[in-house]
Order: sequence, then C-alpha cells, then structure tokens
Amino acid sequence: MKFTAMIKTKYNSEKILFGEWAIISAVAALMFFAFYYVDLESLTIWTTYFLDSIFDGHIMDVYQYGYENIYHSSHEYIGTNIFVFIPWAVWNIPIWIMQRFFNIQIVEHSTMLLWSKMFLVLMLVLSVYFAFKIVEITSLNRNEAWWVAILSLSYPYTYLGVFYAGQSDVICVCLFTAAVYLLLKGKNGWFYFLSSCAIATKPFYLLSYIAIILLLEKNIVKIVLKLVAGCGITLFLSVLYNGAPMYKESMENGPMNQILENILGGGYSSFATTASYLIFALVLIYFLAYLTKVTREDRSSYIIYFIVIPLLVHFMFAGFEHYRMILLSPFLFIMFMQKKEYFRINMIVNLVISFCAMLCIINFSKYILSTEFMDGTFITNFFGRTSADARRWYNLQSLFREGIENFKVLAKGMAGAYGGGAFILILINHPRFKRKFAVETEQCERWVLWGNMFLIIPFVMLAFLCYYNLK
Repeated sequence: MKFTAMIKTKYNSEKILFGEWAIISAVAALMFFAFYYVDLESLTIWTTYFLDSIFDGHIMDVYQYGYENIYHSSHEYIGTNIFVFIPWAVWNIPIWIMQRFFNIQIVEHSTMLLWSKMFLVLMLVLSVYFAFKIVEITSLNRNEAWWVAILSLSYPYTYLGVFYAGQSDVICVCLFTAAVYLLLKGKNGWFYFLSSCAIATKPFYLLSYIAIILLLEKNIVKIVLKLVAGCGITLFLSVLYNGAPMYKESMENGPMNQILENILGGGYSSFATTASYLIFALVLIYFLAYLTKVTREDRSSYIIYFIVIPLLVHFMFAGFEHYRMILLSPFLFIMFMQKKEYFRINMIVNLVISFCAMLCIINFSKYILSTEFMDGTFITNFFGRTSADARRWYNLQSLFREGIENFKVLAKGMAGAYGGGAFILILINHPRFKRKFAVETEQCERWVLWGNMFLIIPFVMLAFLCYYNLK
C-alpha cells in the first residue's frame, strides 16, 4: 500500500521526476550516437573550408573552396550565409587542425563528427538556459521554468534538429532566445543585434521579428529602421560577397534558394499568378500586431505570442525540412506557461499536432530517421551493421507506406488536423482571450505530459526496426 501511495504521489506531483530526466537524456544520447545525418557532415566540412580560407588569407574565396570540395562534402555548394560558420568554426578548430595538418579526413572518422555535433548540443543547452530565464521574468516561478526546460528538450523536433540531423537551426534558436531574454530585460540594443545574428544564421525568425517590431513600435520611420537593423548582418554579407567567386552560383543552387521557394509555395489563383497563403496570413498577423496596444502588464505575453503565431502559420502553409519545427521550441512552451488556465488543453492540442506533423513529415520526406544515416555510427558499429540491400524497409516512409493502407491519403487528413490544432493554439493563447470551458483546462495529467515528452521514442524504435529487420 505504501509503495502504491508513493507511486500515486509521484504521478500527481507538480515536480519533474528524476526518471523523466533520465529517459529524455537516454533518448538524446541514443540518437546522438546512432545517427550521422548528411547535413552534419556537410556543415562540418564547410566550417573547415571557412577556416582554410582565413588561414590562406582568402576569406572572400570560401564559396570557391566549397565548390572545389577537396574534403568530399556530400553537397557541392555552400548555399548559405557564412555567418553560421563563425561560432561553429571556432569550436571545430581542433578537428580542422587534424584535417589540415595531419590529413585526417573528417568524413572518415565518426568521432570527429561527434565533436562537431557537440557544439549543437551546447547551443541547445544555452537556448534552454535563456528560456529558463525568460520564464523567471514572466512568471517568477522556477518550477514552471523547469517544465519549460524539459518540454523544450524533449520536443520531438528538438531531437530531430539536434540529435538526429545535426542541423544549424539550433544556433538560430539560441541567438533569438537570448535576444528575446534581453528584450524583456529592457536591453533593446542587444535585442536588435542578436536578432540580426539569428536572422543571418537562418532567416526564419525574421517572420517573428517583424511581428515584434510592429507590436512595440508604431512610428513608421522607426519601424523601417528597426527592420533594416534586423536584416543588417545579412545585407552586409550579401553585399560583401556579391562579387566573390562562386557566391551567386552557391546561392542559386544551395538550400537558401529552395527555402524561398518553399515559403512562397502553396497558394490560390490571383492576378494571373499564384498568391502565397503564407504571405496572406502573415499580412493579417502583422496588421493585428500593429493595431495591438501593449501595456506594461501584458507586454511579455504579447511578445511571446507574436513570436509563436507566425511560425505556426509558416508550418501550416509552407514547405519545410523535417527538422525545421525546432524553431517553435522553446517559445511554444513559454507561451503555454503564460496561459496557465489553458495549460492542459494546450498540451493535449500540442500532442495531437506534433503527432500529426510527424506523420505528415514521414509522408513527404524519406530522410526522416532514415537507415541511410545509421551506417558507420557508434551504435551500429557496436551492435552490428546491416546491408542496405538486405533491409526490408529503407526508412520510415517505406515502412509506413507498406504497413498502412492509403498512408498518403491519411497524411492529408493529418495535415488538416495540424492546421486545425494550430488555429486553436493561436486563438486560446491570445493574451486577451478569456473564456470558461466545460472541461478542466489547467491541471494537466501526467500521461499528457509524457505523451509530449516521449513522442519521439516509438519513431526511433521503428528506425531501429527498419535497420535490423532484414528481408
């Protein structure tokens, strides 16, 4: 009886349990050692090209170095802004030295890729630290801050972005989270600078930055100046490298060009062309932000709200990579904590849309948790490697399409469910939305929290099933 009572007490506790920290840490470690995604390899090699160009005194030729590709990156073009390489390259100096002076090829040594991946883990930890400090400002409740931390760390797209893909989005998240923290501390200059850094790393937070500027500033001239400041580093580097060897070719053939196409993708017929649904929705959001009058009491709530909703709308209407939804974390969970009266319903809706989004991503991307990126990793070298030709399923996409009849049609329904859920979050989390529901909306059952924290686990298990289930 005492044991049962203890379990019940733990289950109903408002504190985070040690076992919960242990599980999410174990899953993170497993994915860290089990997957080497192709983008991690390319980004790591590109940081060494950046260091080579500095060492050789030809920093303007970094895109040419990428095109020549002497270290055999999987991607031919450095199709991104070089700003992202600055902090990462500093971290990668030890492996650059081994490659440059001792001819030890990074692409041939998994431990060197692990070193590079550790930098992204550090960026994630710093992101969560700044999120923790934001919650301390907005709610003055350390327990709520810890919940934001664990929910951010265990968000399925955090796992995919950092521990699976090893992508640079988390650097952008870290910079923008720090920027927002400093904005809430009243250090506006640092907010503009770090936001510019985040946007130079990857442009997605520009969607949120515009909303924040329109929310806090009503003078048109100042709005324009602050928007230019937010894009300052990006504009400076674009002008600086405009005539550099292979720069234009890299931008045209690299991922940044594809990102723009995805953002402007789906739409409706208008003016003899296709008008973007996303731009249509963003215009409405920005107009709402501009019309909103902020008070001292609700300033932080509105800032977080207008960070999140442009991103939710972006993922509703635009194409994106399978790891991109990491951009929602940690701001999504900070927003939930600001509306404690709706915390339970927020977590239920988030669980549903996270699951729906996962199925949609599996349907359109063969790269999510693919067995291709398990070969030669620490885990598969330890437990045994399998031949790609011998595997029954090459990735989760082939597994689901074979195992679930009409999976493509099901994914369309899941996309609609995501859109409906995102709209619910946009509606009920508006700072001035006040309505009593017929069901309890504040106290959240632990199984709902576990569903959010452990959602990634069955998909990782299925990836291992694909790897070791042979024909």
